[in-house]
Amino acid sequence: MVDNADVELPKLKYGYRTTPMTWDDLEKFIYVERDIHRLSRSESQQREYEQFKRRTLFEWKSMQDYVLCSILGVDSMMGNGVKLTNPDDLALKKDEGQFLLVKNDFPYSMSDGIRHYVLWKIGSDCNEDDYNRAKRQLAEQESGPLDFVAWENPPSLRSLPGIHHIHILCRRKLADSCKYHDTA
Repeated sequence: MVDNADVELPKLKYGYRTTPMTWDDLEKFIYVERDIHRLSRSESQQREYEQFKRRTLFEWKSMQDYVLCSILGVDSMMGNGVKLTNPDDLALKKDEGQFLLVKNDFPYSMSDGIRHYVLWKIGSDCNEDDYNRAKRQLAEQESGPLDFVAWENPPSLRSLPGIHHIHILCRRKLADSCKYHDTA
């Protein structure tokens, strides 16, 4: 059994959100200031995420193994009492160029109506074609035009540096939107 009562929260450059970020905040932080450190969760959201990581690392060798197997569908195997990625299946998925768009289970603190997705890719880096494919997929899923904000975390902020991924935020398109980004 894993005790989640006392998780240590990381120190953040700008602290934790006390109010949700608006779409304008997100555009400003990502496209104008280009300061990804400004994106954060609330303290309670971060605590929930840290507790999830603690529980996960009780069962899995690493968070990367968890994501590869539980989210991206790579086969797992047991080793030293924990689950880990099956290297043969990982090699196969890399050859296939596995691509998957999933809703972020632990999004940043954002206003209602903003959804946070992660575009994962095994075998190569996400490219513009992948991003455009993800935007089309989201537009079909949401049945209408959307505004998008997307970014790749700098190396210092990558929680899973071994799996290429980009973050995509979307919301229903508003008449006065699109200051800094594209839409679909």
